[in-house]
Amino acid sequence: MRQQGSTLTLAGNGEERWKLTRPLSQHAALIEAACFGATLQEAARHKLEADMLDAGGIGSITTCLSQAALAGLASFSQQLLEQLTLLIAQENQFAEMGQALEVLYALWRLDEISGMQGAQILQTTLCAAIDRTLWLCESNGRPDEKEFHAHLHSWQALCHILRDLHSGVNLPGVSLSAAVALLERRSQAIHAPALDRGAALGALMRLEHPNASAEAALTMLAQLSPAQSGEALHGLLALARHQLACQPAFIAGFSSHLNQLSDDDFINALPDLRAAMAWLPPRERGTLAHQVLEHYQLAQLPISALQNAVALSTASHCTSSTTRTAGTGIAATLGSFPCLN
Repeated sequence: MRQQGSTLTLAGNGEERWKLTRPLSQHAALIEAACFGATLQEAARHKLEADMLDAGGIGSITTCLSQAALAGLASFSQQLLEQLTLLIAQENQFAEMGQALEVLYALWRLDEISGMQGAQILQTTLCAAIDRTLWLCESNGRPDEKEFHAHLHSWQALCHILRDLHSGVNLPGVSLSAAVALLERRSQAIHAPALDRGAALGALMRLEHPNASAEAALTMLAQLSPAQSGEALHGLLALARHQLACQPAFIAGFSSHLNQLSDDDFINALPDLRAAMAWLPPRERGTLAHQVLEHYQLAQLPISALQNAVALSTASHCTSSTTRTAGTGIAATLGSFPCLN
């Protein structure tokens, strides 16, 4: 009986603690398990195959494959591979794909200890999962509040894999060019949810696409309604915060965009914009605030001056576009950040 140890093959430090016992129930359990195979390895493989075929979604399939890795089982029948491909193609929840992609890719790429690295069953299920994720990301609607972060996690996991393929990782069965073309379509789809448009453009930025730039992000935000701009910014920063937060052109353009909003539009958009800016850690928000001051040629002032200006505007209910100058508009979206003077 295992008393201590991780349930995931790549988690923890690899240490396990077992206790040897011989309970009376062990004999009955061994007799029942014998129906799966004559040897321990054969029985474990057949039991996992049965569990995978009975799985209710890609999450359950991924759990079974993690257990296979812990058991050191990397070889399965071709018939099972074909059936798993069909099962994964039936998954209809985009938000479910992120965790599965993360685990499958890590096992396929990194798991040398259990012998699962590059295993055919992982390559087959991973390719099927990527294909299904790409299909779902182009056909799904706006996620509800409960699935919001899982939805973005799926975008992030997909982008991580595509970025590695772009860097030279070879995964037969996945077309990077087809995936990039899909991201282009999604980022430009007028009727697509703003969150997906922003995430698709952010993914293209991570892939160093020539048409994905700070200017393209600003153009997208300008095309969307104020209520949608916060969602689009969520997607952009979740996928490409490093590419945008340090871009003076984006900071200047985004500040100008906020200053052009009407009073009501700015107030209505502010909660979503602040939530989107939460993707930036406090220190990065402080660095961005420094860049805002530099843009308005106020670099000699401490960040606290920018915070005080926002607080003064809020206290006096001065949220009109005439008071949203010298960076107070974008500073309002940043919320709190450390004073990095």
